[in-house]
Amino acid sequence: MRFCELTEQEYRSFQETSPCANFLNSLEAREMRRRAGIETELVGVKNDREEILAAAFLAHLGGKVRYTVAQRGYLADYSDRETLKFFTAELKKHLKKNGSVWLQLSPHLLVRERDNDGNLVEGGFDNTWIIRNLEELGFIHRGFTTGVPDGTEVRWEYSLYMNDFDWNADKLIKHFNKRTRNHIVKGQKYGVKVKKLTREELDVFMEMEEMTAKEKNFEDVARDRSYYENLYDCYGEHAEFLLAYLDADHTMGLLEKEQKEIDAKLEKLRAKRAAHPEYKNLEAQENDILKEVTANEKYRRELAKFAEECGNEIPLSTGVFMVYPYEITSLSSGSNRAFSIFDGANALRWYTMNQAIRQKINRYNFYGLSGDFSKDAEDYGVFQYKKGYGGAVEENVGDFYLPLKPLEYKLYRMLRPWKE
Repeated sequence: MRFCELTEQEYRSFQETSPCANFLNSLEAREMRRRAGIETELVGVKNDREEILAAAFLAHLGGKVRYTVAQRGYLADYSDRETLKFFTAELKKHLKKNGSVWLQLSPHLLVRERDNDGNLVEGGFDNTWIIRNLEELGFIHRGFTTGVPDGTEVRWEYSLYMNDFDWNADKLIKHFNKRTRNHIVKGQKYGVKVKKLTREELDVFMEMEEMTAKEKNFEDVARDRSYYENLYDCYGEHAEFLLAYLDADHTMGLLEKEQKEIDAKLEKLRAKRAAHPEYKNLEAQENDILKEVTANEKYRRELAKFAEECGNEIPLSTGVFMVYPYEITSLSSGSNRAFSIFDGANALRWYTMNQAIRQKINRYNFYGLSGDFSKDAEDYGVFQYKKGYGGAVEENVGDFYLPLKPLEYKLYRMLRPWKE
């Protein structure tokens, strides 16, 4: 085996087929780092036949205290102790030369199987051996943390797998809970559309992002416009900025058609009641139809108000989705709650799930959770929303730190302890 620098072509070929592949260890992520003025490297281990056995995308960070991050961990077989040991030993020698105090990594690997509620699955997989293998090499495991990441990568995620539903949209939507399914059907019924935003249209995205961050008190962690512009530029086709919207004229036409159908249904039922007053169940049926009348009137009234405010195109929700052959990740989204009656957020999810089915992308990742599943959790509402899709909580193995200069690392941790 030999430690070496990798070309971008070599790295991409290896990364795209790795079980640890993630948008954060892609070449596009490297370009994001470069634009931020951060020094990066692509390194790996090859065997005698010049085959790559392991790789890492390194970002050298810090000011006075310099450290290195292997973004989303090594691309490696973590059960292959020999390669893992060799790679780590060579990295230690390599990074000591450039002054790094520690090496940090957060592998994109699941550690313990969880269900839809976040509970451990009895008899489920247990990959805690990954922790032992890394600790044997000198890594310090930060532990099974919860909460919002503080400069590290997401540990808790929520995902669906398209092959569980035979790549079939009808099977998939039937799996959702009733509330989620009804919201998606309602969006289709009233003509919610989805389109890709151009770079010049990012104002719409930013407006909803900022609105949502303010509503949820996430303003202190919200990204600024330059971040999303760089994301758009660096990730290209892999970053899809989407808008769920209404064409007011089209939707009003659908509502007026529905109104006529409801009126005809009501007229027919009333005629039947007049002819058969002894049929007691007809009164309940009429009350149900009257509820449809009220709902239709409400939708038409709200739509007219929205159209007067926004024009014919009414923006409902926006989101950015990272699209790779191995995964679609719902990175960030926002909605105008004033327009929530037409529910654009679920329309975006349904649109991208169908994209995953068409393109045979297996994993659909709703992305970050805090790992606190109690009703008091800050993100409890977000968790409940994601649960409606019937996927599973996913727990990544967590953060690891390899001291390269032990005394300096210990001093740094004394001055800057981990946030609990």
